[in-house]
Amino acid sequence: MTVEEAKEILSDQLDKGTYCLVCGQHAQRYWRTICGYQAYLLIRLYKLTCQKRKIWFHITDIYETKGGSYGSFSKLKYWKLIEERPKHPKKDTRTSGYWKITDRGIRYVLGKIRLKKYTVTYNEKCERYDGEFVGIKESLGKKFSYAELMSGYLE
Repeated sequence: MTVEEAKEILSDQLDKGTYCLVCGQHAQRYWRTICGYQAYLLIRLYKLTCQKRKIWFHITDIYETKGGSYGSFSKLKYWKLIEERPKHPKKDTRTSGYWKITDRGIRYVLGKIRLKKYTVTYNEKCERYDGEFVGIKESLGKKFSYAELMSGYLE
């Protein structure tokens, strides 16, 4: 079997998940949405940016509690709402751990743009966007009050 034939077989099975015939790694396409907690953290990053008048914040500054999994927040990169600072080339770390909100992220937080509900990702890359358009309030859901979270930060 050629690599091209293996890629074609893999591509046909990505929606349900499979194992690569070449390397054995699990491969799957994911449909992701912006959940309420992610939207809340994006608003928190926006407010930190306004309050502290700086651009980059460590992930532990964005979350209110220390420890646990920080992976949920980083998924906002697929919609280009946040950007990670490149890691220092001489430091032996996987990532820098520092994030900033993008102009697109600010417009989303302020309700000026709506985004497709889903990002379809494979191998840590966005392949496409899908679904209806949603705004920050829909992403927050019923658990969080947009007006309360944004009190004093709306134009």
